[in-house]
Amino acid sequence: MTNSAQLQAKKVSLFLSLFVIAFTIVGSYLFLNHQINLMKYSTPIILVLIVSILACGVLNRIFYQFLTKNEIYFSFGKQDLSVNEDKVSQDAVEQVVPSVATNEVSTTPPINITINLENTGTTSEKTEEVTEKPSSALDKFETLLEESQKQSAEKRIDIMNEVRRYTVGVMHEFLSKENVKILLDNINYLSCGKLEELKPIRSNPDKPLRSPDLRHFAWNIGQRLGTPMADRALFIKTVFPYELREATVQYLEKNLRDDITSKIRIDAPKKGDYHFKCMMGTAA
Repeated sequence: MTNSAQLQAKKVSLFLSLFVIAFTIVGSYLFLNHQINLMKYSTPIILVLIVSILACGVLNRIFYQFLTKNEIYFSFGKQDLSVNEDKVSQDAVEQVVPSVATNEVSTTPPINITINLENTGTTSEKTEEVTEKPSSALDKFETLLEESQKQSAEKRIDIMNEVRRYTVGVMHEFLSKENVKILLDNINYLSCGKLEELKPIRSNPDKPLRSPDLRHFAWNIGQRLGTPMADRALFIKTVFPYELREATVQYLEKNLRDDITSKIRIDAPKKGDYHFKCMMGTAA
């Protein structure tokens, strides 16, 4: 049902509802005050209207089905005119088509195909030039890509060297030389994402590392290497199991960067930089 039909149905239903309510009110008033029963007068009228509406609907349906099945059209003379017009147009088309065809046959000149063998060399040279241009562009793209990869690899090496230098600088008083070497290997595993290769170590008993020191250390190196917080927490938990025996990985992940006073402090780099501020004075 379309919108217009819905609106029309709503209007009709509203009108009928108001009519029924008004009829009920008027009928009740007349019956209570004047003892006049409207049903005696309105019932025959309503029955006649209902029968008329039903008869009209039934006859309409019967005539519609009869006319559609027998294909009877009441065009009042328009059908003959349309048939005549169709015949005239078909005759005109049949007359025009042969004339056009004959004109095309008569006016179409013969086609002469000549092959110039002397120009084949120039065309091949042009095609070679066209094919050379994309190849040169691809070569330039590959060169730029190689340079970009080379620069990123060199920057990665510089970052790793800076992290190693920082590690030795802050851990030499808390770890033995052998443990510092193991820690550097563990940092390589961290940068490559090989956390299953990590080996545990322990700080010196006379100068032990505390949880804030290790959390700050993991945050500092992880910030340069671009490792996720979860990997940083798992890294220090695996490498320093004795010092962090009472801490969980979830706790370490949430508290890598805090304001607790410690020997190893947070060293946040500037945007695009990877150097450590605490190592600026010791740079060679």
